Amino acid sequence: MTPGRQGRLALGFLLSLWLLYLMFRDVHWHVFSDRLLSVDPVLPLAALMVLGADYCLRLLRWQRMLRRAGSPIDWRKCARPFFIGFALNNLLPLRAGDIARVVGFRETIGLSGARILATLVAERLLDLLVLLAMLSISLAWLPSGEGTAAWAGKLGWGAGIALTATVIIGLALLAVTRMAECLQRLLRRAFGNERGQGLADRIEQLRTALMLLGNPRALAGFVAMSITAWLLEGAVFALVAAMLGLEPAGIWLSLAAGNLGTLLPGAPGHLGTFDFFAMQGLIAYGAEHETAAAFAVWVHAILWLPVTLTGLALMPCGAGVLPKEADARNR
Repeated sequence: MTPGRQGRLALGFLLSLWLLYLMFRDVHWHVFSDRLLSVDPVLPLAALMVLGADYCLRLLRWQRMLRRAGSPIDWRKCARPFFIGFALNNLLPLRAGDIARVVGFRETIGLSGARILATLVAERLLDLLVLLAMLSISLAWLPSGEGTAAWAGKLGWGAGIALTATVIIGLALLAVTRMAECLQRLLRRAFGNERGQGLADRIEQLRTALMLLGNPRALAGFVAMSITAWLLEGAVFALVAAMLGLEPAGIWLSLAAGNLGTLLPGAPGHLGTFDFFAMQGLIAYGAEHETAAAFAVWVHAILWLPVTLTGLALMPCGAGVLPKEADARNR
């Protein structure tokens, strides 16, 4: 592992610990435990069923992206790299699951690593757009008079600007292929061959990902699937809120803030980086600290455990982190 990756890993663990400390430092533990354990057992089962529909839709979205990139894979064969990737992301640092999807399943998917990576970039870009839109809308509807209203308004403007900039940059790269090529050459000249090439590769990956979304009909379908998947995840949040007797108004801010928080470096499974910001989303809408903390713990457990167990169940026994086909190639 390079020194840069080691530093990022250490920073991630420290940030996760700090956010967990901030999350629990003012908690009254007897109240928190009461909120955490006093739930209707039917609602978690309903949340798991909705989560299953959510991930089936995400699986179908990725399979269709792979087909557009030239892969003959069907959704059944696609399920294994998809869920193993999520499981490894939940268990290991530095997005190990994404590396496994790109490196370990090239023969199964029938594409080069660069094209598989482009589909992951397209996934992330669509998810980022939906989450930024949810963040902007939920902050705009934040109740007036709350203590967090001042910073929330500024954050809402920031989210709106980020959403607009992402759309403009994406459309520009999609419409003007030559612009990306010129930018790649400029980066190589400005930063030197090695670092400039790395930045240029990132631009190429983004451009290739956007080309996968270039057909208006395909783009509309992917956007619709992305919005529906996040609405299903919102339904999971709503069911957990109902478990704890919370009003559903704050779940969208909690969903957007919690998932955008996972963009920060953190411990495996987004421990702390998800929970702290998901809790803050509910507190901004007036939830009590202990109830919001219990909500974040419940949501994180429901989102983390089933997907991780599914990925581990699909992983071949004795295969290690990567499948046998990747292991054989690396000898």
